[in-house]
Amino acid sequence: MTPHYGLLDDESVGRISVCLPEARILYLLRDPRLRAWSNAWAWLTKQDRAPGELNLPHRWADGDKGDADLDLDAVIDALSTPATRAQGEYAPVIRRWRDHFGGALLLLRTDDIAREPRDLIARCYRHLGVDAELAATLDDHDLEAWVNPHRPAPPSVPERVRAVLDETFAKAIADTATETGWDVSSWQTW
Repeated sequence: MTPHYGLLDDESVGRISVCLPEARILYLLRDPRLRAWSNAWAWLTKQDRAPGELNLPHRWADGDKGDADLDLDAVIDALSTPATRAQGEYAPVIRRWRDHFGGALLLLRTDDIAREPRDLIARCYRHLGVDAELAATLDDHDLEAWVNPHRPAPPSVPERVRAVLDETFAKAIADTATETGWDVSSWQTW
């Protein structure tokens, strides 16, 4: 539900493994650049921000998501924080959780939610000990539905922000490829 679980330190993950030794862990990994942008967008569209925080252009609320009125410097500052970087550095998270849970950790790509939702759900079911055949009974319409209808998808990433995200997460993407053995080339292009 949140990338914050991935940021738990080794001691905390160890306590979880002691308290829940039979736990099965699902860890969804998303292009860290897009995860950071989505997080920034959620923050930008949050209605209860404190006064003085970055204001979302009113025209965005009307569906015009152009970035002409967006304070890109403020967005770039928000995207460059240590917390934002840490949430996209998956390799140490994977190692930490594998150290305590071994094969009980299943790594998945959020890309597959849209591309292969039924297969992704079947893999989750198998990992959790649920009959994977149940995935075949899921309604196609439900599988294609937008998950967060109350929050629109973020606009495309502005070019200047793309450059910052590329630089910020280049090493994290390479480390994730090494740790998982995945082809993450789609995480290196826009």
